[in-house]
This record gives sequence, structure tokens and C-alpha cells, in this order.
Amino acid sequence: MTAPPPTGRELLASLLDDPSLVEVAADEDLLAAGLNSGDIIRLALAIEKLTGEPLDDKTLARFDKMAKEAVAEAEDLEADLERAIKEAQQAVKAIDGLDE
Repeated sequence: MTAPPPTGRELLASLLDDPSLVEVAADEDLLAAGLNSGDIIRLALAIEKLTGEPLDDKTLARFDKMAKEAVAEAEDLEADLERAIKEAQQAVKAIDGLDE
């Protein structure tokens, strides 16, 4: 008797460094929760391995779109972080100037 195939969330959780990412609600965005482009590629490959079939072009295009969105979101976060660091540095300079 073979075990039933894993659910999508079980499969995804088995591939992630942080399996808690799949605990978000079904209507929440996994990319916003922290899923990255590498996770998406691993998921696509795992689905192909599990089914023994290559994913069709439409499905691969959806995975590609998710991966690109993950990269864009990471770049946005990096830019936000750089702005926050510059603002903090300016605040420190301003505070140091008050001490003089």
C-alpha cells in the first residue's frame, strides 16, 4: 500500500528552510510571507519529480512569474532597507551635532 501523495502545502513545507511559511492563510500571499524565487524553483522541480511528468508551459510560466515577483519584492525590500539605513545615519549625525 502506497502512501497518499503530499498536499501542496506539505510538499512546499518539505522544501523550505522555514516550513512555517506555509502556515499562512490560504488567501495570503506566500511571496509576501517570505517565499523566495529559489523556493519556487524547488517546488516546480519537486512537482515534476512527484508526478513523473514535466510541467506544461502554462504552469511553468506561472512559476516563472512568481519567481520574478519574489525577486522584485526582494529588491524593493533591499531598497527600503538602504533608505532606512541612510535615514538612521543622518539621524545619528544630527544627534552628534547637537552634542557639539
